[in-house]
Amino acid sequence: IQRCSLLLYVLDMGEEEPWRQLEQLKFELDAYKPGLSSRPSAVIANKMDLEESMGRLVQLKEVLGADAKIIPISGKMGNNLAHLLTQIKHLHEDYVSGHK
Repeated sequence: IQRCSLLLYVLDMGEEEPWRQLEQLKFELDAYKPGLSSRPSAVIANKMDLEESMGRLVQLKEVLGADAKIIPISGKMGNNLAHLLTQIKHLHEDYVSGHK
């Protein structure tokens, strides 16, 4: 994890408060190495095929703020996976260009 240039947090949008998963993941990263959770990152909102997911996505955006990079997908249905790959590529390019 220390060699990763960017982090992707995969959240289960079937959970009642998916942002709690993000809080726990960041807590665990910082417990391992302080500051690790502040690396460039994006949130992958998975299971968007579930009925309750859209409302939770709206809540997630409110909790994380307008600047958060959130990529909604459905791994099961294959929805938005090409967009996910494009966004990962852009995140990596932004990281590389910022470290030249």
